[in-house]
Amino acid sequence: MEKMLRNSKRSAIEIQFNWIFVLIAGTVIFVFIISLILSQKKDVDVQISQNVLKQLATNIKGRQQLSDTFSEMETPQTTFTFTCDNKDLIADFKISDSQREPLPLEIIFAPKEFKTQKLKIWTLDFNMPFTVTRFIYVIPSNMIFIIYNSTPASQQYAIEIYNALPANITKRYVDRESNLQNILKGFKNYRIICFNDCPSSDYKFISILPLNSNGHMFSYGKVKYNGVAQDNANNPYYIGQASLFGAIFSDDEKYYYCEMSRAFKQFEIKRTLYFERVKLLETDLNAINPSCVPVFALPRSTLESMKNKKLEDTRSLYELSNTLMRDNNDLTFKGCPLIY
Repeated sequence: MEKMLRNSKRSAIEIQFNWIFVLIAGTVIFVFIISLILSQKKDVDVQISQNVLKQLATNIKGRQQLSDTFSEMETPQTTFTFTCDNKDLIADFKISDSQREPLPLEIIFAPKEFKTQKLKIWTLDFNMPFTVTRFIYVIPSNMIFIIYNSTPASQQYAIEIYNALPANITKRYVDRESNLQNILKGFKNYRIICFNDCPSSDYKFISILPLNSNGHMFSYGKVKYNGVAQDNANNPYYIGQASLFGAIFSDDEKYYYCEMSRAFKQFEIKRTLYFERVKLLETDLNAINPSCVPVFALPRSTLESMKNKKLEDTRSLYELSNTLMRDNNDLTFKGCPLIY
């Protein structure tokens, strides 16, 4: 009898041990399967991100060849991140967990990070007065641009901005702050564009301060983000329409200034090339068309004066750019080769 009890207890212990072993083994197998599924899902997500990255990179490089164009690009719901290093002036972008895609030449203005299923891409030439490069503006489809103005003094500026923005993006003209909340309900991303009469600091906005005395907003001026004082020396400048829209499409002054600094590096390269072209034309024309040689003296001097100019030199650059444009047009009437 006692022996039977011992055997019974041993059997019960063995059964309990077997169940514990089965439970542990089952848990290990379950965890392994889940880990494998998650790993495969992550690999798939990364592969999708890489594919979208390549597609967008190809699209961007293609847009770089076309001026004043608008296009849309469908993507899986994913996160886009754009960065620009002010120290090294290096820009890149990535999609979710993808590798970063460098942008050695492309100048892109976009929110620093956003999630969307559709991208809107717009291009404009950056001219001074020759084409320096082509600016690319990238925004999510779920973003709205609100032109805010409640005073007659800035009404013309507000209308100009509204009309200059592409018809394919979502935009609204608002003259009362009380209307903002209802309009913004359906949008995760927004940009409020204002002038002297901006809404309260509860809203994210960019304020435009034109500095040209002739009243032309797109000539040159300053912008401020999120209510920084108008006379703050750190408020960045803009010059021309493409530059102003670069500020509008950027999240903050650091990103905008970084991309503009990269654009000005390209400007100096182009300026040098045109300066050397003028000197070569003067030499060549001395033998075949001497009457044109004196005509190039002024544009050569203008190009020399534009050397190493920065974004802060907006007024000087604007005036020099207009001078060079007039000189270049005069060459046509005098039967001389054009500079650009």
